[in-house]
Amino acid sequence: ATWYFCSESCHGKFQADPAQYVQSETQPDQEPGHPA
Repeated sequence: ATWYFCSESCHGKFQADPAQYVQSETQPDQEPGHPA
């Protein structure tokens, strides 16, 4: 997959803890009613 970030700050946050931002497609959406 290719990821795009709004700023270097966002990119740094992602690099520090990517698991916080990336979900497996097999996991249910944590907020029902919001499209993935």
